Amino acid sequence: MLALTLAPAAAGASPPDGPITIALRADVAQRSNGGRGSASAPQQAPEHTRVRVALSEEAIKRLKARRLRRLLAIELDDIATIDPRPIGPLGRDLIRVWIELPTERRALIEVRGGGRSLARRTLVIAEFEGDVAARVVAIAVAQMVRVQWRAELRARAAPKTDGHSDATERPPESAFTLAGGMVGLWLPGSAPEALLGPELSLSHHGQLTGQALYGRWLAGAGGGRHARWFELGAAIDLTLAITPSWRARLGARAGGVVLALPEADAVTAAVASPTDWTVRGGGQLGIEAAPQPGTWIALAVEPGATLRSLDVVDRTGTQTELGGFALGVSLSVLSAPWLDSNTSSQNNSH
Repeated sequence: MLALTLAPAAAGASPPDGPITIALRADVAQRSNGGRGSASAPQQAPEHTRVRVALSEEAIKRLKARRLRRLLAIELDDIATIDPRPIGPLGRDLIRVWIELPTERRALIEVRGGGRSLARRTLVIAEFEGDVAARVVAIAVAQMVRVQWRAELRARAAPKTDGHSDATERPPESAFTLAGGMVGLWLPGSAPEALLGPELSLSHHGQLTGQALYGRWLAGAGGGRHARWFELGAAIDLTLAITPSWRARLGARAGGVVLALPEADAVTAAVASPTDWTVRGGGQLGIEAAPQPGTWIALAVEPGATLRSLDVVDRTGTQTELGGFALGVSLSVLSAPWLDSNTSSQNNSH
């Protein structure tokens, strides 16, 4: 372009300014477009990824979350966009980053993409000022994100040699989860007031919401009375990622209950039987941690109530009411035992 503009002119004449100015403007415009001419279409990344960054309070004070996200947006502008907030919906195209400062000298970085294994890196930033430390951390995070991004591309582009079709192939992180644990239920004003027992559930989760079927068998004693509580129900929930290894769960559940009181002559005035039914409904608020990929430990609180209170008449003729407010607390382990073994080994290798 410049060679044509600076072609020799007539003898004794100076090169005109107009063409040179136009050529320089065209060259500047071409540079502003990343050096890509109009004849060729811009090359785009094969996959577009979202990066969500969360920082501890110490890291926010030292590195400044907004500044760090701007630096990451510059480092990763060719493959990813940076989420402006540290929480939000999950997804296979999401890479989660957690940054904390265990001490003033060190920065700990954790990166996890999709269903891949957690990657950790420790940086020594004691000698750097705030701006420089943020740049060093941003470069390190960008390198780790690119490793996860390339690994995910290789996994998706790998040829299928096992004969399974796309319709039957499971993603690296299974949508179905099996959970088992212990549940405690408190019924204030009832007799007995506390019940304890095991629970099993099977859940299916998408990017943000999930559904579950559960069953629990509880037993307790108090007030000279024993109780057995068998409950089957369903739940819906919303999952929010906090860090790559921590997430919160908010949901609602309801179930039918068969209640047996062996020491009672009648559970209702109409039916002279020590067994009756009721319905329990309520919410669920929980926190979950992942000690290893594919396994989560969950602690949840379930405030709710029985929608049908029962009048209990014991053998002495004393009548009491069982039901009303019910507060549950559960501790469980969630796992996906049917994950493909080849997928799991690929996740661990990266």
